[in-house]
Amino acid sequence: MGNRKDNFTTPTLLVNISKLKERYAHFSKFGIVHYPVKTNDHPKIISMLHDMGCSFEVDSIAHIRTLSELGVKMSNVLFSIPVKSLREINEAIELGVTRFVVDTETEFLKIFNAGKHISLEFMIRLSISGIIGIETDNLNKWGLKIEGAKKLATNIIESNSKLLGFSFYLPQNVYSSENFSKVATAYAHHLSKIDFEVINIGGGLDDSDSGEFLQKVLALKESLGAKLVYLEPGRNLINPSVDILSSVIAKVKRNGDTWLYIDVGIYSGLIDKLINNRYFDIRLFGESNEMPPDRNNKQQYKISGPTSDTLDFIGTYSFNKKVEAGDYLVIKNSGAYSYVFNTTFDKNEYSLEIISDEIGD
Repeated sequence: MGNRKDNFTTPTLLVNISKLKERYAHFSKFGIVHYPVKTNDHPKIISMLHDMGCSFEVDSIAHIRTLSELGVKMSNVLFSIPVKSLREINEAIELGVTRFVVDTETEFLKIFNAGKHISLEFMIRLSISGIIGIETDNLNKWGLKIEGAKKLATNIIESNSKLLGFSFYLPQNVYSSENFSKVATAYAHHLSKIDFEVINIGGGLDDSDSGEFLQKVLALKESLGAKLVYLEPGRNLINPSVDILSSVIAKVKRNGDTWLYIDVGIYSGLIDKLINNRYFDIRLFGESNEMPPDRNNKQQYKISGPTSDTLDFIGTYSFNKKVEAGDYLVIKNSGAYSYVFNTTFDKNEYSLEIISDEIGD
């Protein structure tokens, strides 16, 4: 890729198609992959996954419209946000969506009444907070406790609607192999006598590369008597497959420090710096396969995004060579929740380049 340096406009999403196919195949071992469109909704990424046979999980009617425009069959779409406006429900049904996630009787009836003329399928979102022993507002935002879920399941079945199954999600901040096992064991104990088809294990899945994970999933499926497993890998599918290529706009010395100003920042895709205090893996273009240098390397720079806002500071980074204005930097593993957080505060137009291997090969 090095000899193509001058052909890039930036910022550019660099999609390693080989890695994307590899990660998709990896997650497909566990069940039917439903890609969370909110992770990165670039039409070309959606189209690539669609071509691989991927299904999709959506939170918004806007993403349903996007999928429809790209030719995705609505039978492969799961509308998973548990609370939806009637307008969104009606439009989703009109576009052909038939699978909905709910976690209240009110929401079920709202969708049921809107779609009486068609066959709808319902999935119940389960709460995890009590099972893992962490009661926080963000974990209690969605989901039913087990007894409430069993009651709603009975009501769905008695209405002659289809109970598709149950779903749960362990967010990144509480995900662990131990917590996954706790949740799986609790649900296997309480839900095994209910007739349903699908258990949806959500996203996160940080230990999916371990040898034990497949056995856990198969054991959960068997104990519940479920026919299918759905999963929703976002970060762990997209981040290893997508980098951001950025240009150094300027290099300035200030108070003994050397600053690099680049054309992507907190408000144009790197908001993980604020939300998760993420220290990005940033490398000089053409050196992407090298190990990142020690942060104490003498070629040290403070990196800022392109806005005047004081929060638009990415961090202090070191490189093996001097970096100059006009150079390109590669922000590794940054496809998830970057492009979708390109705000109007500093609206950048992202290009997208499909590559077959790592930059620098």
